[in-house]
Amino acid sequence: MRQRPSASSTRRFCYVAQGRVPEIDQLHQIFAGRQLVSLTWDAQRDGSIFLPKSSWSVGRRTLCQHALADQTVDYIVFMDGDAITTPAELDVFEQVVSELGPAVAVPRVPKTERYTRKLNLQRYPWVLAYDSDEQFQCFDVRVLRDHLGGSPYVSEYDEVSWWYPCVLNQKLIRKHYWRSFIQVNGIEVRNDSHGSYPNSFDPAFIFSEVKRLGLSTTLPLSAGGRFAGTRLDKRAVSIDKRLFSLLSFASRWLYQPFNPQASRPSLSRALKAMIR
Repeated sequence: MRQRPSASSTRRFCYVAQGRVPEIDQLHQIFAGRQLVSLTWDAQRDGSIFLPKSSWSVGRRTLCQHALADQTVDYIVFMDGDAITTPAELDVFEQVVSELGPAVAVPRVPKTERYTRKLNLQRYPWVLAYDSDEQFQCFDVRVLRDHLGGSPYVSEYDEVSWWYPCVLNQKLIRKHYWRSFIQVNGIEVRNDSHGSYPNSFDPAFIFSEVKRLGLSTTLPLSAGGRFAGTRLDKRAVSIDKRLFSLLSFASRWLYQPFNPQASRPSLSRALKAMIR
């Protein structure tokens, strides 16, 4: 697939990660030579922000504020502490993102790998993303600072379920940036450990929240789309997969680099209050 170069081939990336001290220690080794802002919640660590017993979304929002304070950053990459990759894969990721200039970029992850391989998408340097896992998400800083005015993660549901912010995150990206949302196939990120956290899930509730916050879409076009109704709709999932195959193969024609001068997305008051 032919890549479209952006105006600049050198972009500055700020990686932000939260996790346990041993995980953050390992990440700082992998990211040596790169800008990495880290946060720990289990114990203090030299060089890291310490936010005791903080939730996933509160940690992300805190890291977002720190990264946005740096006016020289072009992209902010949010990571879980147990998200593992390699320096060589990071080089590939940064090169593709710098050349294409997307609003949002993600790597291959276990959540999407089944369909990536089934459709043989790994032969392309990149495709328009069908879905993502919040363990590793890269945002153009202007999306956060100028368009959203804050973090793409919300913390209102922390006592109920940490999954709800993930659905809203996916819906937000898909509704407003789907033509500038790419999956870079030269990097594969995995996380092998899963902690204990509130993970109840009520499809009827999250469907009503998606609607209330103005994040409903006509077509699913993402795994979050399977909550297009008040129950887990298997037919919607099937349609989703077919749409993904079409989306992937048409990526070179559908893709649009992020345009910071484009009109800002219309966000509901309720959503603005959550993300700012």
